[in-house]
Amino acid sequence: MAGEVDLVNAALRKVGHKAISAVSDTTPAGAIASDVLAFERDDLLRSYTWNFAVARSDLAPLAGGNVPVFEFD
Repeated sequence: MAGEVDLVNAALRKVGHKAISAVSDTTPAGAIASDVLAFERDDLLRSYTWNFAVARSDLAPLAGGNVPVFEFD
């Protein structure tokens, strides 16, 4: 799985910049990456209902023993 630095470096390669070693790198590219990475990641996650980003939790059973036929609404 690609980490944050791998994703940033893939983007940097596409625009012709050298790779960075950490998002907190002191290079101009590293400074921009540390400024925008979290915002852009969160914006992308909010743009679609991604299966891996959906939180699930166990719910208490219904009173009376009623069991839903399919998933909860």
